[in-house]
Amino acid sequence: MKRLLLLLFLSVLSCPGSGVAQEQLHKIVAVVNDEVITQNEINILLQPIYNEYKDFYTGEELAMKIDEARTDVLNRLVEDNLLLSEAKKLKVEVESQQVDAKIKEVKDRFASVDEFEKIIIQQNTSLAELRKVYEERLKISKLIDDQITRRLMVTPVEVAEYYQSHQDEFRQPEKVKVTNILIKPNEGETREEALNRAKTALTELNQGADFAEVAKKYSQGLNAENGGELGYVEKGQMIKDIDAVMFGLDVGKTSGIIESKIGFHIIKITDKTESTVMPLEEVSQDIMRLLHKKKFEQKYREYVDNLKQNAYISIK
Repeated sequence: MKRLLLLLFLSVLSCPGSGVAQEQLHKIVAVVNDEVITQNEINILLQPIYNEYKDFYTGEELAMKIDEARTDVLNRLVEDNLLLSEAKKLKVEVESQQVDAKIKEVKDRFASVDEFEKIIIQQNTSLAELRKVYEERLKISKLIDDQITRRLMVTPVEVAEYYQSHQDEFRQPEKVKVTNILIKPNEGETREEALNRAKTALTELNQGADFAEVAKKYSQGLNAENGGELGYVEKGQMIKDIDAVMFGLDVGKTSGIIESKIGFHIIKITDKTESTVMPLEEVSQDIMRLLHKKKFEQKYREYVDNLKQNAYISIK
């Protein structure tokens, strides 16, 4: 669905090099029924891919990646032209106002009309060609909507069955609500001196001092002003040693001193939620969208494959 993608995103793609001969740009590389695919169309779609790949690959590897991308682009263009050919065969029509709206969307991406027109010229195209492209895009979209999307249905039974067989996808992990005191060596301070401050803080806690007040007094963590409140934490989100202690503590209990690369920690658990599976009513819409997407992809592939079997396709 990406034929002439440049014309959909004129503001971010660049034009073919001026040294390329015009006859080479307009060389026909494939014929699909009554539609043709030119080298220029492939170049247009390859340009942004090349711009991305050249930052990650070089030499032969870059050439191989671009060659793979070219094959993918050609396949996409073939499918796109099959759909366009079918839309014409079924006499799919779109309103001129819809095309006008799409053109306006493109123009609005530019700082001015002059800038838009400058890019049009740089791309060796015209407003009339741009309108033709969007008209084709809209026809293809309408074809897909009529022949595939509107015919899809996901039933409540399918949603329930998916929910029952994919429980782990909707499981919320165990969480603990944590308050934390972090004490780390100051500049010029030894590990032992920082540890002694942590021991002093722990002593005050063991003597009944309020955890939040001790955190405000001693903690060097970013959350010290909030009494060391970290909020709810899932298993695996913290440093391994701290994580193990957190989920081993009962609600209301305070840990001993835990040393990490950062410093010394004292934590308290103020609440705990067990691992639970979200109820069906909370996730049914997500499941419905997922199943609809899967059905669409399957039907779309079947539809295009059927068009291929009954089409004339010639790759030059």
